[in-house]
Amino acid sequence: MVPDVQRAFEDAEWQYEAVTYLGLAAPEKVGEILDPSLELSYQQLRKSLPLPPEYGAQIFSAVVTGVTSSTSSVYAAIHTTLDLPQYRPAAEKHLAAYQSLQHRHEREARVREMLAERFPTSAAQYGVAEAAYMVCRSQKSQCAAAASELRNLLDRFKGELFEQACRHLSENMTWVRMVERLVPPSKPTTQRDILSQQESQRGQLYGRLTDYAKRRLEPGSDELGHLWAESLDHLYIMCVGVRDESA
Repeated sequence: MVPDVQRAFEDAEWQYEAVTYLGLAAPEKVGEILDPSLELSYQQLRKSLPLPPEYGAQIFSAVVTGVTSSTSSVYAAIHTTLDLPQYRPAAEKHLAAYQSLQHRHEREARVREMLAERFPTSAAQYGVAEAAYMVCRSQKSQCAAAASELRNLLDRFKGELFEQACRHLSENMTWVRMVERLVPPSKPTTQRDILSQQESQRGQLYGRLTDYAKRRLEPGSDELGHLWAESLDHLYIMCVGVRDESA
């Protein structure tokens, strides 16, 4: 549990500095988009933290999900300020710091491990997407291909989530229904809200990946790095969110 607490603390520390920056640099509409995510994460933490003797795996899972969810939203918000020349250096600094934090927390390995435990099709595609991303980092001409493989990963993962939530083959599954069925009842009620919010986060991420995969926009390795970081967070939040530590 101690490593999870330390990771959550470091994420929250980065988030505090990043939100302070956004207060100076971000357009007002960014704050309006970000506020609901931060409020949900706050409510999740407030409801999840009882007196210390009651701490257990379920509590730390809820804390990790809440912190990572809001941190991911802050990361995406900072990304929007890259187009503001006067703030670009500061934005790049915060984004790079978070990517370093992900690396130090071994986020890639944790996601790979959790996918292998429960989502085998996604785990296989994760390996393909990761390899394509590594090639893209040194060969810009391969970035569209990497975006395509990352988009395929999001498709495979959504498909497996829906498949596990379905009760019969012809059921018309929705994201909200999937969340209601897969989130263990022992999790805080805010867990469902946070995971439901991931539908819109995924949609925005998927749209950007499609633009680059189809060369509507010309991707670079830096932009693919941002998409990779946001994809890792999405996969991590969902995997932790539907995991039942009491089983």
